[in-house]
Amino acid sequence: MFRYIIFISAAALVFTGCSGPSTKQDSIPVEQSTVEAKTQQSDAKIADSGSETIEPVQDQAAKATAEEPAKTSKVANRPADPFAMLDDSKTRGARDLVIVAVGDVSQPAESWVERTDAQKDSVFDPTRHLITGDLNFMNLESPVTDLKPNAKKTYAFTSPPGRLDWYMGAGFNMFSLSNNHIADADQPGIDDTIRNVEEYGKKHGMPVYHAGAGQTPEDGLKPTYIKPEGKDVTVAFIALGFSKSPNVGKFWDEDLIPTIKEASTKADIVYVSVHAGKEYEHIPPKDLQNRYRSWVDAGADLVIGHHTHCIQPMEQYKDGLIFYSLGNYVFSSRTVRHRKVGAKLYGMMARIVISDGAVYGSQIVPLWVNNSEDWKLESGEVLPNANFIPQVLTGPFADAWFNDFDEWTKKAGATPVDRVGDVAFYRMKPYTREVAFVW
Repeated sequence: MFRYIIFISAAALVFTGCSGPSTKQDSIPVEQSTVEAKTQQSDAKIADSGSETIEPVQDQAAKATAEEPAKTSKVANRPADPFAMLDDSKTRGARDLVIVAVGDVSQPAESWVERTDAQKDSVFDPTRHLITGDLNFMNLESPVTDLKPNAKKTYAFTSPPGRLDWYMGAGFNMFSLSNNHIADADQPGIDDTIRNVEEYGKKHGMPVYHAGAGQTPEDGLKPTYIKPEGKDVTVAFIALGFSKSPNVGKFWDEDLIPTIKEASTKADIVYVSVHAGKEYEHIPPKDLQNRYRSWVDAGADLVIGHHTHCIQPMEQYKDGLIFYSLGNYVFSSRTVRHRKVGAKLYGMMARIVISDGAVYGSQIVPLWVNNSEDWKLESGEVLPNANFIPQVLTGPFADAWFNDFDEWTKKAGATPVDRVGDVAFYRMKPYTREVAFVW
């Protein structure tokens, strides 16, 4: 028996002659008995890729056109740089998607009600122009019901259903229901939340998607398959967290890995939302890093974390993109718990580009979500507290945000991003795939 090991860049590994619907299973015919495929992370580590510099869009376009003349698109005005699709849906083809992701949203009926009701949907005004995705995701941090919370714990929330008008009016159509507050009104609150999300979607005339909770444990873990209208891309949406309810998806469920593996054979993109981590810590613990990476090994393309109330780094692991925590987004709280450990109440918006059915990269938008205190720089400049309205950071405040983010990225051994102006970009890098041919 002869054994040959061939290392192939994933960017150049292409199989032709496949028929049927386009999925990741179709792209690599693993059923062939003579081929065993195993994915490994390169020892060169993707973290070294952060040295690449993002060029101006016009330069990128010219360079891409010169270097890749063979690439064509059915969209006549498709930009050479896929990041340009973020703000122009008309340039997206059938195999292109934009997914905008934010972290925790909680506007409880039990706290700061007068201000919340007075602000209404204006809380989205500073970021509304960025919510441009085919899919726009948030973690719905409380049950949406008229019921009162009955959970016996320090913080228990419910939120009036009418606030879904604000969320869907801003463009959000993808909701995680798996978190530690979704069962604060027990199973009737979960049932109300699902019914209200679906009914308000119909009211707004838009398809809406939810995952992570239901009437059985199987419902909690079950993927929601999404194929936006006019698209030839399928997204498997899995939402995980922790809860006293058995009917909420758990991130430690023993059936999770098989669920992800199966989803990866049915969808182009496997999107895993996870509500986990230690609150007010900017460095994800190693056990969670390893757990999230194992989901990529199983077939996840995107792992989107939240729950910590503060941001954590981003990482490319193999061909997957992991955001360990996006922090808070719209959160009606004036907590000062972060002061005890020196955490910073930053938020993050990830604007992810799917190009030709695969993750191309993400834009990272820095946010200020501290509702408790003003931010004063050493230079003397002051940014008022966010007052429940996430603020997009610019200038010296964006500088400070990215300086901290870069430091946390180094400490976590995560992946550096490329700063461009007041935002950052990350393009996925090719990874090394080991293919063993056995005779």
